[in-house]
Amino acid sequence: MGIKSCDPKGPLMMYISKMVPTSDKGWFYAFGRVFSGLVSTGLKVRIIGPNYTPGKKEDLYLKPIQRTILKMGHYVQPVEDVPCGNIVGLVGMDQFLVKNGTITTFEHAHNIRGIIEESREYIITGAGELYLEICLKDLEEDHACIPIKKSNPVVSYREMSQNRHNQLYVKVRPFPDGLAKDIDKGEVSVCQELKQQVCYLAEKYDPNVLTDITKGVQCLNEIKDSMVAGFHWATKEEALCKENTWGVCFDIPDVTLHVNAIHRGGGQIIPTGWRCLCAYLPVNESFSFTADLRSNPGGQAFSQCVFDHWQTLPGDLFNNTSHPSQVMAETHKRKGLKEGIPALDNFLDK
Repeated sequence: MGIKSCDPKGPLMMYISKMVPTSDKGWFYAFGRVFSGLVSTGLKVRIIGPNYTPGKKEDLYLKPIQRTILKMGHYVQPVEDVPCGNIVGLVGMDQFLVKNGTITTFEHAHNIRGIIEESREYIITGAGELYLEICLKDLEEDHACIPIKKSNPVVSYREMSQNRHNQLYVKVRPFPDGLAKDIDKGEVSVCQELKQQVCYLAEKYDPNVLTDITKGVQCLNEIKDSMVAGFHWATKEEALCKENTWGVCFDIPDVTLHVNAIHRGGGQIIPTGWRCLCAYLPVNESFSFTADLRSNPGGQAFSQCVFDHWQTLPGDLFNNTSHPSQVMAETHKRKGLKEGIPALDNFLDK
């Protein structure tokens, strides 16, 4: 609970992710993030290595922290204490930890899981291909100073049950040529009567900015105001640079709503509409996007990815040609698992 709420008054829980050599050869700073509590100089802690088993004493040490430091570039600044939520360096931990470990004051604490897969590979995680490319370059050229065998980037997936009540589907396309200018001139606007707007757009252009092209969907009028509110929110702060959007059409081809009206109010529809209108880039589709973006405009543009949310992967897992089935097959191959969906009998005896 201390980790969940990032409680500075909770028990100390800190994960050491790497050992950084000091300017004086022969010893290391132990760097990591404080997830709960307060780490301070002189505090007596439990130093837990990766081979520790709760309840046993193997790979467990009770020692005081010699010194806490903040590293800013080439400068090292000693500090008295550091609260949770921050990254800090510790002096004296290199006598007990080799690569990673857990620092805690809680007697019954479990060690935080390490970052090494069962295959004994080192996993480098990050948001975006460019970030990983820079990390691997620094690791190979500045730190390891030896060639490193690298695998192709992979995407983390999670198995879950679907529990969402409402689903919105949106197709995005640019305005027809000239429509944005006509709107700026006032030849078509929201102040006009609906019939006048429709006649003008039907005669000269494709449908309106936010268009309902659904067929046979019930209760759509109930969420109209919420969809419009989400539309205004999304177009005022678009996904790339939080700037106003101009010259974009959003078509709504389908909507799935909960049968109970209480579950399709503004609190559910407005943020869902905003997320749907912002056209996110799936991580699995982002590979090679950075290279293409740098090469086509001659190096004048680059991308920066930020993790936003998990999303259900659409498709039938039992269909061998579907996207989820292909993802499962690639994951099984990478992990050396048997092909196909495991039979239910495999789990009945466990």
